[in-house]
Amino acid sequence: MVILSVVSYVQMTPHSTEIGTVRWTKLKSALQTLYTIICYDTLAGATLGLATTPTGIIGAVLSTYVLKQSPEWKNSRPKRFAWTFGLVLLVFCMLLGCIIPGVQFELGVISAAGVCMVQTWLEISLGF
Repeated sequence: MVILSVVSYVQMTPHSTEIGTVRWTKLKSALQTLYTIICYDTLAGATLGLATTPTGIIGAVLSTYVLKQSPEWKNSRPKRFAWTFGLVLLVFCMLLGCIIPGVQFELGVISAAGVCMVQTWLEISLGF
């Protein structure tokens, strides 16, 4: 949410008074890169565990060299279900926002938000 607020503020014109309006067409290449990195991170986490993901490696380096303590790796099996759902949602957002031209973007955002809510409910209620 903070990132979207910053992006919308940066994209404001001098005569614009609306904060929160993001021009997604200007961010297409940045979104494609971000989606690709997050998809790889999620796929690696779901299949190989957290230690092989880019964020896991960055976290281990920060823990070792900045905090001066060894990382405490936990079992990632309970989170694999959530990571797989997250990967499905990321691919859906990538298809709607970047790859398929001319798709109704608002419908895609509403659908993605609905899937997020259902996934959150499933994770909470089923204990995944």
